[in-house]
Parts: sequence; structure tokens; C-alpha cells
Amino acid sequence: MKKIVVFILTTFMVVSLIGCGKEDLQTYKEAVKKTDEITKGKTMFEIKLDNEFNTEGLSQEKIKKLNYFKTVETENHITFDWTQDKMIVRNYYNFGGMGFDTTIYVNGEDVYMKMPIVEKYISMSDMTGEKADIDNKEKQPDIMNQFYEKVLKSIKSKWTEILNKEDVVSGEKTILDTEDGRVKATHFTIDLTGEQIKTLLNESLDIVSENKDLIKEYIKITNASEENKQDIDLEEVLAELKQKVNQIEIKEFNYNAYIDIDGYIVQENIEFKIRFNDVKPGETEEITFNMNTENWSIEKEQEFNFPKLTEEDILSNENIEQGIPFIFEDIFNSNSEKGDN
Repeated sequence: MKKIVVFILTTFMVVSLIGCGKEDLQTYKEAVKKTDEITKGKTMFEIKLDNEFNTEGLSQEKIKKLNYFKTVETENHITFDWTQDKMIVRNYYNFGGMGFDTTIYVNGEDVYMKMPIVEKYISMSDMTGEKADIDNKEKQPDIMNQFYEKVLKSIKSKWTEILNKEDVVSGEKTILDTEDGRVKATHFTIDLTGEQIKTLLNESLDIVSENKDLIKEYIKITNASEENKQDIDLEEVLAELKQKVNQIEIKEFNYNAYIDIDGYIVQENIEFKIRFNDVKPGETEEITFNMNTENWSIEKEQEFNFPKLTEEDILSNENIEQGIPFIFEDIFNSNSEKGDN
């Protein structure tokens, strides 16, 4: 069940920047392409995920652990300049009222994450190099680029293919209050049926299936955990996901976007509710997902303040678990007890 929830959320986050009458559809496609090609600027993602679980027959202790995920909120502020390979991502997470934050620094090949509680850093470039058994680090950016081009971009393309001209409607022009000040924009909405969404999910799974070897390489370079280094049976996972997708019920879907006079998407919101049928105790019965996105300071020079780190500031691979908030220890222990459902 965890796999299908993660897959659905990931798919909608990938396509949330996509998306009418015929002229509306073309205008929106052009805005999506232009926004996707921004080389420098700032972006904010604000996500709220409400989960309803089947708690029948569960102990109070297990219900308590599930409640960490009853309401999950994240806020991500990103400053980037791809022309210089620089990015700073400031993340805030709230699990069931327990909050913590992390910061990711990308400066060329150097990638560090500042961990909560211990106030130390993890060298993510070391983790993806040594612990993923990648002999040649030059291979990593190539795999990342292929993953973006062959998987993520293909999923985005499928999204536009399922849209009919009646699905997207341009609304009235409006004035938005943004980080750049008051901005003139046009409001767009997208309305899809449950069958269209299932088609998108199934065709996204087909894309993943067609790129199984690439997916395995991508998992290796992005997963630093020793216990997860073994090969994953993607065919089995994909077959399970296909079955789950056909069992879900799409209860709500709403999408809103605002395009400014320069043709960029400056604000958007995606919200949906999905019901899962025939779930076991401890599994998700229903999720309500809401994500707001804002883009500003587009193609303007960005300021980056990277920390000056010493060896004492870096957590060794053996001590990385010190940076994990204690609530995750409960969660991980719970998962190991009941397995990956």
C-alpha cells in the first residue's frame, strides 16, 4: 500500500507544472514549457497530506505511530541557478505535530544536507558516490539527466496527451500579490475525470516499465542505505501498482494555475482526494493531497550563502542515524515489524 500512495503522489507532483478551448491548451502548454526552462529564480512548494487509516484491530501503540502520518505538512523554499550548478533548498516538515527542518546545499559537485537536532551536515555527494557502488562519478549526472528526459518528461507529455480541449478553461484576468509585488495574471483551471487520471497513472507505470534498467541505476545513486542496495524486483512492484491503480476511487480533483504577462506560471494549486478499496488494518483508506506552488525572481541574479565546513561539521556515514528525528526511529521499527505492505 505504501508503494501505491508514494507513486500517486509522485506522479501528480511531476505533472503539476503541466497542463484547454484549443487556444487555452496551447497557451498553457507554452507557459509550462517556458516555466520548465527557467534557469535561475526562486520556487516555493507547500504541501499538506491528510491520511485516513484502517485502524480496525490495531493496538493503541500502532495507532499512535500511524498518527504521525495522519497529517503531514511540508514547506520547501528553493533558490537556484542552473547556469552555475548552484541551489539551496530549505525544507520544513511536520509529522503529526512534530516539526523539524533541513537545508540542502548544492555547489557544483559538492552536495550537503544540514540535519535537524544535531546541527551537523551529511555529505550527500560522498554517499551517492561510495555507498551506491558507482565507480565513476561522472556517470551520476548522465543517469540523472536520462531519468529526467526519459521518465519525468515522458510522464509530463502523457499528461498533456490525455487532456481534451474542454478540460482546461482560462478564466478572468486578475492581480496577484507575490514576492515580486503585484503581478497581472490569467487564471486557468483543469477538470479531469477519474478515468482520465487512472489512464495517466497506468501510462506512467508503462513509462517506468520501459525504463527499468535506468530506474535501477537511478535508485542506486539516490539511495545511500546499505540495506537497500540489493536489486529491486521492479516487475513485481509494477504489477502490484497496476493492480492497485485499478482499485482506487478518485473522489475529487482540482487544478488552478496563474500565468503572468511574461508567460510564466507564477502560482498554482493541485488538490485531489483518493479512496482505496479493500485495505488491510494499518493501510491507508483515503488521502487528501493539496499542493501550492509559487515562482518568483525569475531569471534574476541569485545570492547564495554556502557554509564553510570543516571535517568536524560532517557526520560520518556510520553516524548518520544521529541526524534522524526520533519519530522516524519509531516509524522505521514499525515498518520492520509489519513489513512493506
